[in-house]
Amino acid sequence: MRSKLTYTERVLNIWAISMILWSFYRAAFQANLGMWVDEIVAKPVIFLIPMYVFITRFEGKHFFRSVGLKVKSLWHELAVGGLMGSIFFLAMLLLSDVHFFVDKKVIQWIILALATATTEVLLSQGFVLERLLKDSKNVIRACIYASVLNFFLNVPLLFTTSGLTGDLLVRVLVIQLSLNMALSFLYAYRRSVYAPIIIKTMYLLSVYLVM
Repeated sequence: MRSKLTYTERVLNIWAISMILWSFYRAAFQANLGMWVDEIVAKPVIFLIPMYVFITRFEGKHFFRSVGLKVKSLWHELAVGGLMGSIFFLAMLLLSDVHFFVDKKVIQWIILALATATTEVLLSQGFVLERLLKDSKNVIRACIYASVLNFFLNVPLLFTTSGLTGDLLVRVLVIQLSLNMALSFLYAYRRSVYAPIIIKTMYLLSVYLVM
């Protein structure tokens, strides 16, 4: 009987720990603590600490370099992210009115979206996908796997967020899965999280403003 876990199984266990903890957190508190506590405090703690321990203790590597946070071509990555992110932003824009452009809280939503996107991309693309790519050598399979895992991470939030119901929820779920696929293949090609973070930030900003 096989007693030792493979490298991929260890990586997926870290993802599973974050998924379970996040699901319990959302079930216990719903949205009672507010999005700022959820996305600025709880999610980074639940998502980042397990993978930080894994990278620094088990792999013995530098955390930032191991999750795609590289300085090389930073401005180019940000430009690519801004261009592609506008596509998803406009896609969500079609679901609602344009009055939110004058929302006085837009700066707060930008900060919230950036924090959320950074945490999720670091876990899904920078940690899980990066290691699936190295271990399997199959880009398509790794990207699909990582995209589906990331989709499930967002389910507890989407189904417990007021304002996301009916047709809007279905459309958000479809766009979310499409976004995950795009981010995964983009990361696989560029091996940097900056562009995926900007793209997801713009998408999340549109979701927050639509709600």
